[in-house]
Amino acid sequence: GIACAMAASDRSIRSVFAAICDHSRLFRFAVAALFFVFPLLGTPAAAQTTTISGTVYDPAGALPLPNVLVYVTTGTVAPLPSGAQCMTTSTPTPMVSFAYTDVNGAFTLDSVPENATYTLVIQAGKWRRLFSETIYAAPLTGLSLNMPADHTQGDIPLIAIATGSGDAMECVLRNMGIADSEFTDHNGTTNPGGRIHLYKGDNNPGADINASTPPETELMDTAATLNSYDMVMFPCQGAADAQSTTALTNLLNYTTAGGRVFATHYSFDLLDPNSPYESPFPPVAIWNRDQNPPTPDPGIATINTNFTDGAMLAQWLQNAGASYNNTLGQIQIGNLRHDIDSLVIPPTQPWLTLNDITTGNPVMQFTFDTQIGVAAANQCGRVMYNDYHVIQASSPGGTQFPNECPSTAMTPQEEVLEYALFDQPTYVTLQPIITWATPAPITYGTPLSATQLDATATGLTGVTLTGIFIYSPASGTVLPAGSQTLTVIFTPDDTTYKSATASVTLTVNPATLTVTANPASRAYGA
Repeated sequence: GIACAMAASDRSIRSVFAAICDHSRLFRFAVAALFFVFPLLGTPAAAQTTTISGTVYDPAGALPLPNVLVYVTTGTVAPLPSGAQCMTTSTPTPMVSFAYTDVNGAFTLDSVPENATYTLVIQAGKWRRLFSETIYAAPLTGLSLNMPADHTQGDIPLIAIATGSGDAMECVLRNMGIADSEFTDHNGTTNPGGRIHLYKGDNNPGADINASTPPETELMDTAATLNSYDMVMFPCQGAADAQSTTALTNLLNYTTAGGRVFATHYSFDLLDPNSPYESPFPPVAIWNRDQNPPTPDPGIATINTNFTDGAMLAQWLQNAGASYNNTLGQIQIGNLRHDIDSLVIPPTQPWLTLNDITTGNPVMQFTFDTQIGVAAANQCGRVMYNDYHVIQASSPGGTQFPNECPSTAMTPQEEVLEYALFDQPTYVTLQPIITWATPAPITYGTPLSATQLDATATGLTGVTLTGIFIYSPASGTVLPAGSQTLTVIFTPDDTTYKSATASVTLTVNPATLTVTANPASRAYGA
């Protein structure tokens, strides 16, 4: 059924909301996404603005999500592109107001015009959900908005998992609220339309979804199949295995195109360029495989807070009560392994380091963005590697999903993976509106000035934008008679807005020709 996304403190208001929600069940099968309409009581006030505020949560409604884009629009929200590609910008138009959630998942949208109905969108990469909100004269507060738990509620990335007997990463998705009905095979034989596709690992596979669950080679050996996914996960399969050259090349190209890869422990065989694995990825770590696992297990790890995302993760886990001994930046992790001596080439980024001097404080989690070696602005894929099992299966490999998933509360290391799954940039680049009235005609010989070159730019809700206006022809130019085109390029100071151009037509009238005769008189014939 449909669950309301809003909480209200006043009992009478709650009853109104309950009635609206109950009525919405009558048409739940007629909508492609989940929408809610919550008119607030009050007297409408035309041409006024108000605010919308609330909190964004994961699909289970348990953990707030930071860095989620929240916006309202009066237009149609376009479908998301499918498959691996750069998802670094999003330009929904016409956008009314937008914000990003803070570390507590909270947001406030300012300057929202009243007396209108908007589509309210929450988005992190290809996780997205739409709501309908009607705004009257009072601020809309206390919204509690969950990411979609199934594809009928909104957009969920298409995810492939090559299951492994050593790590049951698919169970993390389940624990964070993704419905069991989203888990299927690549043909949708079970749970048609599901967004989480299971493949059998090619070494020691973990769970399957049905008798038709395809092998990992079917995912890896065909570029088109691999590239159709937004994310792929390679949990530990209990042993390393040299992959085919075709599979490794496809994976490299997949990440270069913008795909996201999550791998643990023995799946280093996808990343290690040394024999016998021969990965085409450049060296990202000094691999020293199969060292003695650290003890004790579980151990305590330090979160690297020397970069923005790491600092956000540490505070987010602290707020969630996941820090060890309530100490910021310290978490307990288990199922430890030791296959890395140190990292080698920037921008490879360590996230977690084990507090264990005897083993050299090994890095337990790192990421690197792809394509390696190009400017950061041109990198849109990401690989994350964990030198530990995120979640130990409750039963051996070969069981049917979800029998392998232990019935336990989420651990800190599961929450670290959840953070990474939603840690996807969704930047907004807005189009300024340039206002430039057609200038009055001028007479030939009049140089261009601010009288003609007087364009202005505005942004959301009509706010005036400052920046650089470059006119062509430039100020001071004397134009020939006739109809002339003036053009301006506006570069805003606010980098949320992109550059824009506009043009107008100026009429230049010919100047009046005056002939003056010499008044001097002469005698005839002189």
